[in-house]
Amino acid sequence: MVGLAKDIDDRIRAALKGGRASELSTLRLIKTELSTRRVELKLKDVTDLDDESVLEIMRGMVKKREKAIELFEQGNRKDLADKEREEISQIQELLPKELGEDALKALITQVIGELGAAGPRDMGKVMAALKGRPGVNGGVASKLVKDLLNKPAG
Repeated sequence: MVGLAKDIDDRIRAALKGGRASELSTLRLIKTELSTRRVELKLKDVTDLDDESVLEIMRGMVKKREKAIELFEQGNRKDLADKEREEISQIQELLPKELGEDALKALITQVIGELGAAGPRDMGKVMAALKGRPGVNGGVASKLVKDLLNKPAG
């Protein structure tokens, strides 16, 4: 499997060759964030980052941009808000598609069964098992896990 960090490097080269300046700019922003994390973890190369770390970094980038959009709109800076929206769109293209609520609920139910989770005290175990699974949104999953674990058996 080709790692996400390597895939981003390949996309940078393709965007350079294709003259896609906007995409190239966003990919370079991602690469910078990956490089920062690489230094923090004292890794030799960004391709040494595991895919879950890369996804975590990119999800964080989306959240930062969503907050920036709010601030830019409050300050009447539609141009800057639009630029942030474009970057979010390009980052999200690289992220796995999120599971729908029904599919996520089915996955959580399966994990609860596999772990033998019986109540709210097991929430951490269930969330740990879900972490890193493609398409799992942690915030939505957390709410569903809490609901399912608080539901009386039967």
